Amino acid sequence: MQGFLLRHGRIYSGKKGWTVANRRWLTAVRFDHPAQQIVFQDYVDAVGDAEKRAERLTAQIADLLPSWSLAPVVEAIQSMRRVAFIVAVTVVAEGRGFPTVRQSASADSISRAHTLRAFERSHRSPRRDHESRQWSRPKGLDRRCPELPHAGSRQP
Repeated sequence: MQGFLLRHGRIYSGKKGWTVANRRWLTAVRFDHPAQQIVFQDYVDAVGDAEKRAERLTAQIADLLPSWSLAPVVEAIQSMRRVAFIVAVTVVAEGRGFPTVRQSASADSISRAHTLRAFERSHRSPRRDHESRQWSRPKGLDRRCPELPHAGSRQP
């Protein structure tokens, strides 16, 4: 929707999008051509439908949470830095395979360990991850030179 508005010169002057003021502005946006108005209204409806679907899924997850064995971990993560409910559930669900959880471990120690691993992953240098994918070439030659082999190639 934002791309559509931008292509047609409709630019929101507020500081933040998806606020009450932005929604009010969207209700006032009108297009001269009926086809453009139909497409715009379809975008508005799609955003509303997606929000409703997200609310429904969040409510279903909230209903299932008490029966989940990792519910205390979700609560601990939520309390650490006022993390939103769905973010905490997602963090725990995605990290389920990484930690080895012992029966005697407390939810607080589990959440601290998970947070530390997440911090380490987010602050890892992206350069290290991609060093092995760099081309090996003599200095001064252009990277697009076709006669140079890729890194790891056994050609002389």
